[in-house]
Amino acid sequence: MMTTTEWLSDDDSDGFYEPKKPKRNRNRRKAAKQTLTLSSKPSTSDDIIREKLNNHRLPNRICKIFSNLKCERDVMKVLKGIQDEEDRYWQSTDKQICSRQEIIQHFQLVKHADFEQENGKQILNYLQNPILQKRQYGILLFNFEKQIFVVQNHDGTWNAPKSYRKIDENYQLETIIETASRGFNEQIRARNQLTDEIECYDQQLDLHKYIEHEFIGLFISEFDTPIIEFELINTRENRQMCQWISIDDIINPTSSEHFDAYHTLRPFAQHIFDFHFQQRPMENEIKTFENNLDNTTKVEASNFNRIILTPLSIRDEIFDSAQSTIEFDNDRNQMLNESFVANYVPQIIDAFNLSSKLPKDHMNIAEYRKCIMQRLHVPYYKKPYANSMFPIEKVRQIYRQPKKISILPLLIVAQQKRVHLQTYDIISERNSLRKIAMNNENYVIGVTRVGQTLFLRRHDNRFVNKNDVGSRFEQMCRPDYHLDAEFKLLIESCIGNLKILFTGETDVIHKDTNQPMELKSRLNTIEINQPNDRWLQAFLSNFTKFN
Repeated sequence: MMTTTEWLSDDDSDGFYEPKKPKRNRNRRKAAKQTLTLSSKPSTSDDIIREKLNNHRLPNRICKIFSNLKCERDVMKVLKGIQDEEDRYWQSTDKQICSRQEIIQHFQLVKHADFEQENGKQILNYLQNPILQKRQYGILLFNFEKQIFVVQNHDGTWNAPKSYRKIDENYQLETIIETASRGFNEQIRARNQLTDEIECYDQQLDLHKYIEHEFIGLFISEFDTPIIEFELINTRENRQMCQWISIDDIINPTSSEHFDAYHTLRPFAQHIFDFHFQQRPMENEIKTFENNLDNTTKVEASNFNRIILTPLSIRDEIFDSAQSTIEFDNDRNQMLNESFVANYVPQIIDAFNLSSKLPKDHMNIAEYRKCIMQRLHVPYYKKPYANSMFPIEKVRQIYRQPKKISILPLLIVAQQKRVHLQTYDIISERNSLRKIAMNNENYVIGVTRVGQTLFLRRHDNRFVNKNDVGSRFEQMCRPDYHLDAEFKLLIESCIGNLKILFTGETDVIHKDTNQPMELKSRLNTIEINQPNDRWLQAFLSNFTKFN
């Protein structure tokens, strides 16, 4: 049976190296009371988990093997020498798999300085049972297509990219978190499909998503970045094969072969299925989502404050209903007429202020609730005087947007207004609609269907500079708006026969007419930069636009 953050109970991991204590001299005066606590009992379960995953101490069994060494650092140096020699042996041989006996024979032949001392026999004893290599740690990625990312070992077994703990160059034992991250990036290379650039896959590991089964510990991590693809780069322990495999195929294999290639992976796949994909019927998904928004405290208490929208294949009738959009794309001159423009009438449902500092977790409902201000502050337009000076630049006015843009602000505000999400065909940000309509740049937009509703969420990674010319011009035109926040509108409309709900940032509101206005500035140039995109931005929200 496997449990979350399950503790190991054998001698391989329960206890850590402690230096030998000096003998007490009774003739000396009683030493002063120690003020530094070398080890303390963690006060909470989170502290216990964090201590387990972040400690650098050696298991007791290793210390017993090298009992003649006086301090932990000396043991680390010997282990580092063993580790380096084993790596050199691997690099010098063409074999994909080396048995433990082959490695021991190699060490018996090599002229190691420690072999001339008592450590030589202890090294061979350690090689008989290399405790640090007994357990492996890694990262298991899953996506919402019910797949997990795995590699195939030389014996044909599929598993997550993983490795055992090593000694670093500073003679310090890696933590479990460090091992998992290193093991993944040593074996797997991430490639950006848009730029074709090679990058290191920086995965934030959640200590609450760490589970162990037998001798394997894995961090379970959601993969929601389709712009990234993976390839295998290290074949020391794996074949030239890595891929996404269906969780259903792992849990319920259809092959009649005697060899079970998924036996080490199956407990983890079952855990992911139980906690992330065991959902209620789809007709109740929207209701469940809204209920969870109302009960954030309950969600937080369970350490499961993530609402999972299960992706399904988009049926043909969904795309058939977008016929007007297809026709518009095929013959823009014919469709772009007065009737088409006149039939698009956006309606403002609500307005809200959203903080510029957004949470990293795009599915953390509680944190996004905090970003939506309770009291509404409206940025009213004030015409600047001629030859007015731009506001001075401020420090710390550059914000990095989260890698995963969230539509939670839209859903939370819609829930507060008792908007029935299932009545819409498309729910999105205005920015995603603009990118799809313009289609003149590289972009990635994730699509999830719940019932008959398509949820669109763009994948982005950019900076917002509040000190650029455009932002300072906006500050000039709304001098009474001092919030470090964006003013957003919740808007519904129709494109053809598709009913759409979206949010869009609004620069100012005309105080006399309550008309939303979009402000644009430009340098002393004749041509307007990207005029079609600017027109579309104003058209979607029915704004008055100034250049």
